[in-house]
Amino acid sequence: MTAEPRDPTGELAAFVAGLSLDAVPAEVREHAKDLLLDAIGCQLAADHGDETSMFNAMLDAVGGDGPSTVVGDPRTRAMASAVLLNSFRATAVTACDVYAPADLHTTPEIVPPVIALGEREGTSGTDALLAVIAGLEVITRLARGFDYPEFRRRGWHSPGVVGPLAAAAASASVLGMSAEATTHAMAVAGSTAAGTWAASSTPTVKFHQSRASLTGFLSAMLAHEGFTGSSAILTHEQGGLFVAYAPGDPGKVVADLGAEWELQRISLRLWPGGARLQPSMTAASKILDTDPIGWEEIKSVLVKVAPAMGAMQSWAARPKGTFAALASIPYAVAVTLRYGSPGADHFGAASYEHPGIVAFLERITVEGDPDVPALGATVEVTGKDGRVRTGSVETPKGHPRSPATRDELTAKVRSSAPERMSSESVDELIERVRAIEDEPNLDRILRLVRV
Repeated sequence: MTAEPRDPTGELAAFVAGLSLDAVPAEVREHAKDLLLDAIGCQLAADHGDETSMFNAMLDAVGGDGPSTVVGDPRTRAMASAVLLNSFRATAVTACDVYAPADLHTTPEIVPPVIALGEREGTSGTDALLAVIAGLEVITRLARGFDYPEFRRRGWHSPGVVGPLAAAAASASVLGMSAEATTHAMAVAGSTAAGTWAASSTPTVKFHQSRASLTGFLSAMLAHEGFTGSSAILTHEQGGLFVAYAPGDPGKVVADLGAEWELQRISLRLWPGGARLQPSMTAASKILDTDPIGWEEIKSVLVKVAPAMGAMQSWAARPKGTFAALASIPYAVAVTLRYGSPGADHFGAASYEHPGIVAFLERITVEGDPDVPALGATVEVTGKDGRVRTGSVETPKGHPRSPATRDELTAKVRSSAPERMSSESVDELIERVRAIEDEPNLDRILRLVRV
């Protein structure tokens, strides 16, 4: 008789409840701070997203005002509304992080409840950073436990499935909950797991992350009051996540826990645009760095990507909106070649409707090439003089094998900040987040982002 697999939920919860910053290696802490800063930068840029105003209108109808900070907005909201909105803002311009092994964006689920609860509880910067680290480690470890190809074949979208449990873990960390209570928080959150790739060509994929963040937060708040859930939420024969969503190895979730840090495999994105756009943008940027060519000198562009990436481009090839522009390889290559380092403002109507951009898109061809690796791309730019310039990459800039520099992340955050935020305030924000352990609470950081 085959033994039932040991459910790792309790071990994960004990890790979260017992974690101290002294036990986290310096390089892990620094990467977590980079991810936190990047998430705040993405939230500041959110007004460039088409759907941000829809979220505001929805919350006006169902939520109301309250004491909780919304990053990039002077108006405060009720706590749950702030969690939901801050999560959407983190993903609004498709520039947040990605854990490539599972097509998983992590900070939109983790950071918002830490901000909301940390603000309410007067949490120190050290403890806020610790909660972010705990949530990031939980979300990536849960994802690595699945047989991801099978998980993806069944149509599941990982942020909506593993995100709630990790948001609950981060929330529990801020609240100082016991291992037992944290187990229940994650178990309640796990019962809400959902989200499918049927939504992949719509903004609903972003809502998966917002809902995951909110339900994880609510689950922790319930468990904090004594509410309980199944301690076998991952392996229970009647719908545990490793039973209902896809098979996998629950043991991988906790293997070498605290000794190896899975969150270090989370990538940053240097530019707005889907994760599948980043290799092509990196290859185009490489050409501009090594063998520059003027926009007006380009005759044609051939973009070679992995076959699966090329097959997904038909609906977004000639974008008619910001969401489509953020998912379009040819558009992303066009604005990279035009602007060098495109920001969120280059994916709005002023750019995708610009006659020059529209005409230039006709010169770009995207094709699937079996010789291109899954995370790679090759861009061939033919000049009007007939000379061909080529840029090839195996991974995008920001991937752990090609990490973004501190200066590159700083530049991204500065370009993400709205014009109404002074450059001095942006610089102070960057400095405070990078030294967040020195903050007695989150007040000074949050004061800077209420703009």
